[in-house]
Amino acid sequence: MIHESKEVSKIEVTDIELTFSDIYEKPYFPKEHAEEIQRANALIIPYDEGFRDHNNPLFPEESVVFFQYVQDASNGTEVTFDICASDEQFHELELHADLINIPNIIMTVVAFPIVTGLITNYLYDKMKSRRTDLKVKVNLIVETEGKSKRISYEGDADKFESTIKAINLLDE
Repeated sequence: MIHESKEVSKIEVTDIELTFSDIYEKPYFPKEHAEEIQRANALIIPYDEGFRDHNNPLFPEESVVFFQYVQDASNGTEVTFDICASDEQFHELELHADLINIPNIIMTVVAFPIVTGLITNYLYDKMKSRRTDLKVKVNLIVETEGKSKRISYEGDADKFESTIKAINLLDE
């Protein structure tokens, strides 16, 4: 089965009851790395729901590659990235898709423009190496003052930046 998308540019912004504090209480949160992880204002988190019979937290294919990219690219910015799993817990779900799934990220509102810029750059680098149109799925959670919004994008990678820039978090 090939996981693919026919969407050109679909975005949804919804209120969600998930904050950094909630993440810190999840069973998958690695307590042994709590001090380090809690410094992050952009945190890669596993899929919300379970997948088949997997008990461990699951991340999309190439999550480590993406994490290393944004961690390096965010040096010198106001964004501190981390990933919410210990090495022993970390498992990637490989769907061998024609769709790039960016890992779920919860972030502060201050980190939002930088994180979306880093995702845009990452996608641009991926597009340079592809001969076909690149489809992407992105789920971002933006927390401000204890409230969160989920921003879900699915569509063409080359339309991600303009679509994200068209939304205004403060007016939602």
